[in-house]
Amino acid sequence: MPVSNADIEEVKKEIEKSEKALCGLYTDLGSVACNYHQAINCTQSNGVFADICDVSERRDEIVDRMDEIKGVVNTLTEKDRSLEQTSDSIRKMDERLDTLIDSLGAVATEMYSAGFLPSEFEAYMKPFIEYEKNLKDIEDKLDSSRNSSWRGQGSLPYRILERKLERYRSSINSIFSECGKRLYNSNALGRLPGERATEISSEIFEIKEKRKNYRKKIGDAKTSITRAQESLKGMGVSAAGEEKVTLRDLEERLRGVNQELDGLYEKYGRIISPEMDRWLDDMAPEELKKACRHIKNEQKVIRQQNIKVKYLELEQQIEANTLHKSQFEAQVAQMEKQKALIEKQIVELQSKSEIEQRKIADLRQQQVELNIEFRSL
Repeated sequence: MPVSNADIEEVKKEIEKSEKALCGLYTDLGSVACNYHQAINCTQSNGVFADICDVSERRDEIVDRMDEIKGVVNTLTEKDRSLEQTSDSIRKMDERLDTLIDSLGAVATEMYSAGFLPSEFEAYMKPFIEYEKNLKDIEDKLDSSRNSSWRGQGSLPYRILERKLERYRSSINSIFSECGKRLYNSNALGRLPGERATEISSEIFEIKEKRKNYRKKIGDAKTSITRAQESLKGMGVSAAGEEKVTLRDLEERLRGVNQELDGLYEKYGRIISPEMDRWLDDMAPEELKKACRHIKNEQKVIRQQNIKVKYLELEQQIEANTLHKSQFEAQVAQMEKQKALIEKQIVELQSKSEIEQRKIADLRQQQVELNIEFRSL
């Protein structure tokens, strides 16, 4: 099958990929070998090694600053999340505490109405006592209006009193809440008799203790946040959200430094690799041996690919020469045919010329004979 330019270009592209891979392997070798610079003892690499040390120090400074900022930002994020979760827990406990206080007031007023509430707690029942008094006044007025001939059930005053009674009765929950708050804020909490009252009081004490711990947790979180913010200011990050901009700038600088460092590693690897047979022995670290093996293998691949390109180019040239030879041979054959034809035409022309020459000679003879005849006359 004839060798095409596309076949050669395909192998050349493979060579480009292999050479790019080799550059990466030189970089890998340089990054490993510089850790054993003194043992390798390659004088030509001393300058590059010094540059690697300088750039590595710059990179470490950037990485340390990034880690420091990220650590503080993570602390801020963690404490903000903890603060939010703790605040949410307190909100839920406050909601539960309000429910328990209302329930405590309801239990106490129920005991008061049934006559079972000890006298020491009656002072906390004033809202309920006032409520019952006002409720009875409205009910009495409603009964009086119901029995009146002019202000009976269908009259406007009666309807007003009836609605007032409905609204007042619906406000009982606020009375429970008010009585419960008085008990909650007093020293009587926990001494209210009855199983239900004891259960409510126990849960209230438990919530109060949890709220105390959560408040401390919130205070600690706020202190940590303040310290973290001060740490950021000390790093030059003063405004909220500025840490993201700072980190982006540092990441960009780190990419540039890493690229510079990779270039130095590659240069270092290229310098020491020709002498690897001198400094690489059985006692060398395995990571160094591995890096060198990869380079040798890739160099072998590239040599094979170059040989293949030369082989294909020679094959292509041979094919072109063979084609030209065939063309020349065809031209020679054609010229031989033309030569034979021309030679035949020459022979034919020569034959015709001889015949015509003989005719000319005959004519000349006839002319001579005619001249003789004319003279004899």
